[in-house]
Parts: sequence; C-alpha cells; structure tokens
Amino acid sequence: MDNHKNKIIEEKKLPQKHRNSNLELYRIIVMLSIVAHHYVVNSDLPIIMSEKGFSVANSIFFFLFGMWGKTGINCFVMITGYFMCKSEITLHKFLKLVLEVLFYNVLFIVFSFYVDIQPSTSMIF
Repeated sequence: MDNHKNKIIEEKKLPQKHRNSNLELYRIIVMLSIVAHHYVVNSDLPIIMSEKGFSVANSIFFFLFGMWGKTGINCFVMITGYFMCKSEITLHKFLKLVLEVLFYNVLFIVFSFYVDIQPSTSMIF
C-alpha cells in the first residue's frame, strides 16, 4: 500500500507541461495542406488529367486541394518559430537536427535508387 502511495506522490511531483491544443491542431492541419500541395504539384496526376482532359470538378478539386501548400509552409514556420522562442537551442539539439536531416537525405537517396528513380541534384546534400 505504501508503494502505491509513493508512486502517486511521485507522479504528482512531475512538472506538468502546458499543451496548447489549438496550435497543435492547427499545425496538423497545416501539415496536411502541405502534403496535399505536394501531391498535386509533384504527382503525374495533373499530366495524366491534362491528356484525358480536365473536367470542371477536377479543376476545382486540384485548385482547392493544392492551393494551400505555400501558405501552409509559412504558417508551419511561424508556429515552429513560436515554439522555439520558448526553448533554448543547445549544441545537442542542433547536432540532433543535422543528423536527422542527413539520415533522411541518405534514406531517400537509397530508396530512390532502389525503386530506380534518379534523385534530383537538389536532393543530394
């Protein structure tokens, strides 16, 4: 019984982080708009649709689905900057970010060679 009480007391002593759910939800929506924009811009679907002919519904869909990407990127950067203003940048965090970027860069290059897609020169470091 004492062990259970000690666990409850220890849990209560942990600092509680205040989460701003509105900004986090907005961040998720912005991420989805960026993904949708990349889908419309970088897929071959617009080319295929232009060969077969765009209908009004398809044109409206592509316009509404892909138009928020650039705005979404700006909003995402602003939200990230807001959260970063409240935290300290340490050498550990900086190196972690650099290593994550390099890891995913190499991962995507290896994957693109595996599926026989030549990566663009902007993709290579």
